[in-house]
Formats: sequence, structure tokens, C-alpha cells
Amino acid sequence: MVCTVRQRSIRLSIATCLLASACNQVFGLDPVSPPDAAVGADAEVDADISACVANTTQPEISPSLLTSPAALAVGGATRAGTAAWAVATTDTTISSDKDGYLLRLGGGDAILTVHGNVNDQLWRIAGTTDVLAVGITRSALTMASDGDDGLLVKVPSVGSAAVAMRLDDTASATSSVKITAVAELSDGWVVAGDHTRGAFLVDLDQSLHVRSARLLVGGADLRIRHIAVNSAGGVAMIGSRSDGAVLIRTALAPGLVDAQVFSGMSLSDVAWIGQDLVAVGRTGPDGVRLTLDTTTNVPSAARLPGRPLQRVIDLGDHWVVGGTTASGALWVGEERGDCVGGFDHADVVPTAVVAGPMPLAQGAGSAMLVGSPSVGATAVRFVPLGEGGASACGQLPWVAAYEALALSSTGLVLTVEAPPLATSDLSSVITITSTDVTPSGGC
Repeated sequence: MVCTVRQRSIRLSIATCLLASACNQVFGLDPVSPPDAAVGADAEVDADISACVANTTQPEISPSLLTSPAALAVGGATRAGTAAWAVATTDTTISSDKDGYLLRLGGGDAILTVHGNVNDQLWRIAGTTDVLAVGITRSALTMASDGDDGLLVKVPSVGSAAVAMRLDDTASATSSVKITAVAELSDGWVVAGDHTRGAFLVDLDQSLHVRSARLLVGGADLRIRHIAVNSAGGVAMIGSRSDGAVLIRTALAPGLVDAQVFSGMSLSDVAWIGQDLVAVGRTGPDGVRLTLDTTTNVPSAARLPGRPLQRVIDLGDHWVVGGTTASGALWVGEERGDCVGGFDHADVVPTAVVAGPMPLAQGAGSAMLVGSPSVGATAVRFVPLGEGGASACGQLPWVAAYEALALSSTGLVLTVEAPPLATSDLSSVITITSTDVTPSGGC
């Protein structure tokens, strides 16, 4: 796909540090001036859809289908070595006694079933060598009134067997701990999610022991959807409250927490791409892209008409974005400058239990879409994607262009506490069974 419009030229305020001098220390940024109550889009948005060219080349690799032991809700996907992984939970519309599942295509096709006493759900996954899946469990609880525990399932790339652990509040059995986001570090993992009293952020070592934990208290309705960490230890989280979407910036090392609320919109994914922090989501029927240039500290925003966004990943010379169509199917496209050219994938439907990034796995110069062939299907489809988000199944191409967007934002004050969160082994109450499977192909 070719686009001749200017590369990522729009700029709008995304986040304002509550303490500008402290912001410089934590993020390595120049101070940001507070935005007006209504933030206006920059006049440099000049994408012309007539300059956006659709891709018509389709890859030759057909999708693969893994037959599952139950109807599954697919929550996330990742690439680790030669394997594509998906994480799923027993479809909540069909069964109340839920198990978690990890599905591996390549490197030994298999389905790992995570089964405990009751309600073991896996929602997100990360990792490029070892993989870590996260969610919730109630298998280790002693009282019906106890809150959920966070569930951690690590699958090493070689050697050791998969291990299950829980993350719980050791001071309050009734407090709920739900892990809704995970990112890989060079020497461990960082997980985030929802606590009865707010949102939490936990730094784990390779053995899944807690190195540090923080609780961000800003209203019990704060819900985390995704997390991203850059090489300098900068952390970005997106989530929601009753009054709008939330974007939080902090660091792995304890320090300043900067948070903004954007009314009238929701955010589904966030990523550090080069020097930019990029968050995507939706406002009404349209997609929304928020960008913070951390070199010049000049932020931006734009909307994608009729194309709500749920994913953004960096493939070097272009970004891959994705979302859900009005009919409920998934779509994937390439973003080059302010042009997006993509394809709808009617053969894959969203079934995730928890709102967040769509299950689009990043690979070496390519991407793979993972999901259910249909609601209630006892199978999971892995779809290799080519240029413009095309698959081998003959979808029709389309193009769209970003337009200027004006938003309003307000600062959110979060109180930081040190919660008594700790991990413990679940091998006495949870079993992990690996079953070899043979993929089937075709569209």
C-alpha cells in the first residue's frame, strides 16, 4: 500500500504531567504545558483519501484451525520463536465452570488446559521466548465471600513444565485481584489489573516472585485494559472509569504517576513505538488514535471514520492496526502516514471476555490474527496476514484516512500505596494438561 500524505503530522495533547519538573526525571521529557479544557486538533492534518491506495496482493499461506475441547473466548495472542500462541477461556455464555487454555501453533501444535476447582480464566498473554498468560482464579479460595485471585501461567520455551501461580492480597481475603494486562521485561514481567480499591502494577522476576507492587487509588471504578513498557523502564497503561478513558504514565521504579481522563471515548491498546507513545480506541462509531511524541513532547490525536480501533503494533516501516466492523467481524489494516488500507475478516469474530487489545500477534515483519470462526465454535482460527492485513481467503480491500479530532481531557489524581501483593504456587489445586493437536487448513 502506498500513501503520499505527510507522516504522522497531527499533534494534540494526550497527557499533562501533574508536576512538570518531576515529569522530566521520570520520563526523560521536557515539561508539558497544561492543555486548554478543550484541546483542538492541529491544522496539519491533511490526509486526502484519494492519495490512499488499497492493497490487492493476498498471501499464499492459508489459515490454520485448531479444534478445541470446548467453545472458547479468545483473549489475546503473541509470537514466541516459531510458535504463535493464543490464550482463551471457556466461553462464558455457554459454561459457568470455566477453564483457561493456551493454544500453540508451530513448534509442536498443542492445547494446554488449565483446570482447577472452579473458574480459572486466562485473558492476556505476552512473551517472545517464554510466555506468560494471566487472568483470574478462584480455585485456591477457602470462602465463597473471598475475592478473586490473579492467575499466572508461565510456559518455558524449553526444559521445565508449565507452572501456575496466584497473585493475591495477603492482608485481605475479600479483596479482589484481577490481572488484565501483562508485558515482558528483559529480566521478568510486569502485570497490571483491577483491585477492589483501584488499579495495581506489579513487577515480577523470571520466577514470578514480586519485586515491587503499587496500588493506584483513584476510584473503585478504575479498570486497566493494557500495559506497555519501553526499554528505559517507562510504563504506560490504558483503562477506563465511569467518566471516560484513562491513560496513565509512570515508571517501573517508584515515582511520579501522571494520569488523564478523556471523556466520550474508550481506549483498547497502547504501545511505545520508537519515540512515540501511541494509544488507540474508539469515539462513537469512529476509531481514535492518540500519540505522544516523547522527543519533542508534542502530542496528537486523530479519528478514523467508521473504523473503531482495538490494536496497534509496529512492523518497522509501517504500523498494523485493527478493530471490529459494524457487523461484528474483525478487520486489520496497515497505517502509513494518515492512510489506512485494510481488509475485513468475516471468518474471525471477537469473543474476548475482557475488553482490551484484539488478538493480533506480532511477528518478524508480519502479523497473525487469532480468533473464533464463530460464536460458540469449538475451534480457534490462526490467520497469517500479508500486506495491508490481507489473508489468503479473498476479502475485499478498503481504504480510509485519518481526520482531525478535538478532545477534552482532565487530570486524574491517583494516590499511590504499597499493597501486600504476593505470589504463591497453585500446583496443589490446578493441573495443566498438554494435548497434541493436528491443525486443519483452508478458508
